[in-house]
Amino acid sequence: MVCRSASRPAFTLIELVIVLGVIMILIGLLVPALSRSIGSARTTRGLAHMRQMTVLVFEYASAHKEVFPLDREKRALDAASNWYRPLHDVGLLSNKRDADADGLRRFNRVNIMLTETFVCDPDLYIPGRTVPSEQRPTSAVRISAVTYPSAKGAMWAPLIDDGTLSTYWCCVPGSPRGPVTFADLSGSMEYWEDLLPGGDRYNENDTGSPVSTTWYGARGRDKQK
Repeated sequence: MVCRSASRPAFTLIELVIVLGVIMILIGLLVPALSRSIGSARTTRGLAHMRQMTVLVFEYASAHKEVFPLDREKRALDAASNWYRPLHDVGLLSNKRDADADGLRRFNRVNIMLTETFVCDPDLYIPGRTVPSEQRPTSAVRISAVTYPSAKGAMWAPLIDDGTLSTYWCCVPGSPRGPVTFADLSGSMEYWEDLLPGGDRYNENDTGSPVSTTWYGARGRDKQK
């Protein structure tokens, strides 16, 4: 008896090229979606961490005559950037990585800012007579000075990476949502434009932007809802 093997038709070159083309198209569709999902998960994780840091900031203030953490820097902007130093000095943070390990890994910096109006005299934020950023000194601000606790932004992330691009969260049209926490210790993912009271984008001496330096200092509103 002679055994004959069944013949198997082979892929032609054209069929192979078509299959490879379909696979490449699918990869091209999936990679951006996957990147966006990773970026969204990263920012959501960052929001949870930022809420923890906001709780620590208020815990620090409660233990220090209700004054928000004042760094040794003379400029309010620098003090707002280095908010974690006073927390480290009293043992609320063990090291810089505790403040923002993700920001240090991705941007080589602590990518969480305390609103400048928590460490600067609120009277320096008056429309028509604001003081330039480089001239604004640090000043003790008490929790009681925050008149609208549910509306006032407390902390935010200056740089945002949504998986497709890295950009500044504030003041750049088309920027993605970023994590923001508020003085009532709540937090949410926000577009910076949605936090502008009345939709006013007017800026004077780096003042007027939401969360960072709103009008009327600690008494300003960031959240419209």
